[in-house]
Amino acid sequence: MDATKLETHGAALIAEARAVLDRVLPLLTDPATIWPQSAREHLALISELRRAESRLQSTVAVVIADADRRGVAERAAGTSITSWMTATEKASPRDAAGVLFAGRGLNSSPAVKQAALAGDVTPQQARSIATVVDALPRNLTSAQREAASEILVGSAATSNPDQLRRMGQGVLDAVAPVETAEEAAERERRLLAAQRRRALRNRSLTFTTDDGSMLIRGSLPVLEGEEFVRIISAYRASAQRSGADRLDPLESPVTAAQRDADALLQLINDVQRRRTAPGVAGDRPRVVVVMREESLRERAEQAGKLATGERISAGDL
Repeated sequence: MDATKLETHGAALIAEARAVLDRVLPLLTDPATIWPQSAREHLALISELRRAESRLQSTVAVVIADADRRGVAERAAGTSITSWMTATEKASPRDAAGVLFAGRGLNSSPAVKQAALAGDVTPQQARSIATVVDALPRNLTSAQREAASEILVGSAATSNPDQLRRMGQGVLDAVAPVETAEEAAERERRLLAAQRRRALRNRSLTFTTDDGSMLIRGSLPVLEGEEFVRIISAYRASAQRSGADRLDPLESPVTAAQRDADALLQLINDVQRRRTAPGVAGDRPRVVVVMREESLRERAEQAGKLATGERISAGDL
């Protein structure tokens, strides 16, 4: 088949696939046509939909990674595939980069790619498998790494992504067994040291504002993270003992996440009040609020504005 016929054949297949999806997807979202009445059948439908979702997500990732490798967006739109997705497909830069990274990961392992496209491995499980395989010692052969991937794929049927991520030691022992206790101890030491280096390399803390709230996202090495959790837990326990978090019977119940947030707010207040934070240019950290004098005098709502541009109420001020 020459190039022209191959391209025509490919376009026909894409059009046929699109037509099938256009027929099937409306059925899946119409309760009157497909939603079962029994609870068991309803759960079975959810399982099938999640499997189909996983297959579609993996397919999209693989196709995007292949488009990036072939320079499709550069030739057709004069830009990278991630920039094209951001401008044309309503994807955020982070989402576009994440899908491309996932596709590259799938393409790097035939076993994982095959299982993901078949729906036997979810995108989240595939990321966990890639994390485990990437953390294996660099002296392993390509065959040993692929064998490790196959073991993890086989475990995916009964393991969630978190459980797969904890299988590194067992997988390594299976593909590259050691003979002595000293070798085993040295291997564990190296694995833990490498894990610590990755955690430090992946550390992050970002802040974004949304509708009057600050969204905090981050990653800490587990040792320091545990210390942070203990501090928050101590504040939460102190509030419970003092009755400071006692519920108003007319208010909605306070969730565990809200209690942790309250503990963090109290920690921030204590640091500010005790002036334990490092000084900046000879002064302690402070929040600067811009406000009109007449608004301050009138105590108008939403009169204060932070340096970031976010507005706060006069009560908060």
